[in-house]
Amino acid sequence: TGTGTIANFVAKQAKQVIGVEYVEAAIEDAKLNSQLNGIENTLFYAGDMKDILNDEFMATHPKPDLIITDPPRAGMDEKVIQMLLRIAAPVIVYVSCNPATQARDLGLLAELYQVDLVQPVDMFPQTYHVENVVRLSRSVAVDVLNARERSCNPLVIPYKLRPCRQTPKSANYGSKVLCDDSDESENENIIVNKKQLSTIFNS
Repeated sequence: TGTGTIANFVAKQAKQVIGVEYVEAAIEDAKLNSQLNGIENTLFYAGDMKDILNDEFMATHPKPDLIITDPPRAGMDEKVIQMLLRIAAPVIVYVSCNPATQARDLGLLAELYQVDLVQPVDMFPQTYHVENVVRLSRSVAVDVLNARERSCNPLVIPYKLRPCRQTPKSANYGSKVLCDDSDESENENIIVNKKQLSTIFNS
């Protein structure tokens, strides 16, 4: 979180923001920046992310709706990535000063997340360096399968999340694409069983 620049910037849109930074002096500055700007819903912790972000930490703090990560050039430690997959926040924003290590980390996060948006920012003109921001969202397929695991009944998939139909009237469960056909009611649902779900998302 550095000196709290991002944390303090987003604090007005959040109930609470928690920042973690390796450099203890930067955390003190982050707390001071919150105080100077009248921000009272931030918490800051000094230490290595891989050591702080653990089960004990998550047990004493609310599960996040959004995670913003801005690691050093080496990228995220694999322990942190595995913890992010376990936390399974709906959205992750990954800010990187090294797209190469970012790409590596995104490959590991692909187990649960899909890339929605990539925005490079040229903060270092006349050099090959670039800051890159990626927005990730939890995969719809994973959410649907998780919903199935919580129920013993056949899963009802909302119409907007069903597989696209190759023709208006014939469902094709082999497709991985999800869409909303405009020729049908938005309230329509499709009931599928576990075998069909496997076909939809694993074929």
